[in-house]
This record gives sequence, structure tokens and C-alpha cells, in this order.
Amino acid sequence: MAILDPTAVPAPIGQGGFSANPKSVVSPRLFATNGAPQHDATDLTSKTPVITETYLCELFVPEQVQVNGIALFNNATVGNNVAAALYDNLGNLVGATALIAQVASIYQRLPFTIASNSSGTAIFPLTLLPGTYYVAVQLDGTTSRLVTWTVGNCGAGKLTGTTAGTFAASITVPTTFTASLGPVASLY
Repeated sequence: MAILDPTAVPAPIGQGGFSANPKSVVSPRLFATNGAPQHDATDLTSKTPVITETYLCELFVPEQVQVNGIALFNNATVGNNVAAALYDNLGNLVGATALIAQVASIYQRLPFTIASNSSGTAIFPLTLLPGTYYVAVQLDGTTSRLVTWTVGNCGAGKLTGTTAGTFAASITVPTTFTASLGPVASLY
């Protein structure tokens, strides 16, 4: 067990230790769907998207953090535009991206362009409080392949009857894991 010295002075940011600064110094890049960034190809599959479906996967944010968007892990097969959104645990839209041309075989950063908050004013980066969130992904064609989780212990599912690039203000979030539907993504 670690014992903390109550007389110790916090280390300056960038030198390890901690900071009393209330601004976020936490990186959101490892806050990923299914609780982990992509790590083993056997846990993943390539899904042919349906253009009227939105694919959802749960992620957990352990502490307050500022985020600029969603980083989607793309397959080598691309050719469509992709859009992503973030919903809170109640299914309320937090932020969304515009449709963007996919780039192959990378974690592609999709910046938020739409934010939903109580004031109605979009402020970027968005400040997220600790809690459960859901990443939503849409594609506007069927050429691309969406990288999804085959195994997991989180909410993963899909919405039907949706339009690529348009995210509902509120949704019903998945409460169980459905294989091959939850997109591999993280925040940034």
C-alpha cells in the first residue's frame, strides 16, 4: 500500500505526480469503447454497414476531461463518409461530427462540430464529467467496412431507420452486448 506524505509538495505538471489545477490534464485517448483500445485482432471483425443503421458502443470516462472528438479505428477497406456522435448514459446527445471521408487503417480523428448543452452554445473542447457514454457511428455507403468488437462486456447495439450524418437528440442506449455491432473507437 502506498503511503502519501501530507507535507509533500505537488510536482509541476509534466514531471509526474499530481496537480491541484482544476483544469483537466487527463488525456482522453485511452477512454475507449468496450473498456480498451483495439489490442487483439481476434477480438474484432469487419462489418459491412447498412446506411440506415447507427452503431453504438459504451465507453467509460473515469474523471473530468476535455475532448475534441471521437477517434474511430478504420479498416483498410474504405470509400465512404463517416460521422460519429457521443451520447450520455441517458441517451442524450452530447456532441456530433459532420460526415467526413474515411482514411484507411488508422484511428481517424473526427472532430465535434455540434454540441448539445443546457445553454445551447457549442463550446469546444467539450468538458465531460465522469460517467458512462456511448459512441455512435454512421456511414453513408456500403463500400467501407466498420471495425467492431466480437466480444465484450458493455452495451453495444444498433439503431435502425437512421440517416447518415443526422443524429437524434435522444436515443435508447444498448444495455447488453451484441457481437459485431459496437464500433472500436476512443475519445481525443
